[in-house]
Amino acid sequence: MKSILRTSIFTGTFFAVALIIAGMAVSAGTVNISLLDNWDGSSARNSDVYGFENSQGRYAFMGTKYESKGVEVLDLNDPSNVTRVATWYGRSCAWPGCGNDIEVLEIRSYAQYIVIGSRWDGVYIVDATDINNPVELSSFYNDELHNLTMGWPYVYVASNESKWVQVYDISTPTIPTYWGQIAGANGDAHGVTAQDGRLCIATNESNGKTSLYDVSVLPAPPVLLNSWSTGNSSHSCSPNADWTYLTVEHELNGGGMGIWDISNPASPIMVAELDPSSFGWGGKSVHQSVWLENTLYVAWGGIGFTVFDMTDPANPTLLDSISTGGGSNKDDGLWAVYPFGDGLVIGSDWHTGFWAWDVQIGPPPPPTVTPVPPTATPMPPTPTPTPVPDPPVLTTVNLFNCTFTVPDTTRCKVQGYDQYKNPMDATIDWSVVGYDTSSLTLAVE
Repeated sequence: MKSILRTSIFTGTFFAVALIIAGMAVSAGTVNISLLDNWDGSSARNSDVYGFENSQGRYAFMGTKYESKGVEVLDLNDPSNVTRVATWYGRSCAWPGCGNDIEVLEIRSYAQYIVIGSRWDGVYIVDATDINNPVELSSFYNDELHNLTMGWPYVYVASNESKWVQVYDISTPTIPTYWGQIAGANGDAHGVTAQDGRLCIATNESNGKTSLYDVSVLPAPPVLLNSWSTGNSSHSCSPNADWTYLTVEHELNGGGMGIWDISNPASPIMVAELDPSSFGWGGKSVHQSVWLENTLYVAWGGIGFTVFDMTDPANPTLLDSISTGGGSNKDDGLWAVYPFGDGLVIGSDWHTGFWAWDVQIGPPPPPTVTPVPPTATPMPPTPTPTPVPDPPVLTTVNLFNCTFTVPDTTRCKVQGYDQYKNPMDATIDWSVVGYDTSSLTLAVE
């Protein structure tokens, strides 16, 4: 039995540096990652990990490989103090003579049911209503298993021994029924992912291909949407929420992942490629990835836990990578990750056990803006003043026999002098501009 390893909590804010990934310019972002706990209480090598929640709280199921240690059930209600509440061992086999070497490769859950895939011992359905005492309900499948996925009520099993994916209906968990099989492209069906009525199948050959199916029509035959070449040793496939993008991981020394635009399934386009050599990671191979909104959480084998900003999938941003110290071979290191959606992310490392982190994704820093001096508003031109005419020359005259209605033109007999002292004695019309009734004097123009 290994001693339990506890790693002290640390918190840091990391700034992603500008990198070039296969010729792409990568912008900067921020992430805050806190290591909550590292539990290594199993004496076996570890494989898949999957989150589970029920009325009793939050838990993790972590598989073990090679040393026949079954599945560890871990209490995450205090993620900074992870404890084991149970260990589940396979109590029966799917086919005679399989032994009891429960080499767990894949785990999934739905409601209170846990589906556990063992490499040699088939698939088990376990009821986790009592988290302290998981109860095996049934087992099925009698071939070598490499990977499984679930889209309730169907379980899809990839054997790694043929191109066929076996499909089982587990709507009655105590009596699983065989539905049939779905063909991968060529070679061995290695990785499968079902989500919201679609299924992808990755084939692990030198000329690896990925196939995309519409399985929302089951139990009617599924519809093949496309099958296309995705590169050597296509190990697994992971879609984003709406199946517009897909990552395809490559399990070989130096294997990275391609990012595919599948918004038009008939014409997939690889928009980016994450190559470990671009990050200085040498030949360390990626293993598995999970999308959550615009973030990609990756178990990158001997590198450990990596986080990418996928706001623009054609230009992914490496936010940070955290070593889990698990080894350097393509099968070593961090095997799987599972994000709960509220910042808690769990992982399982082949050698160093169970990991729990709090991951808070921050918005990218605002772009640098060079201030532009304001443009002066031109002053309106000074208007040319309108000439003001000289006021009229007014003359005071004596009035005789004069009738008028101010201010209309009036006609009167005038005797007197004008402004030039010339005598006036005439009957004229003028415009009245002012008058004084007391002196019968008018100012006229």
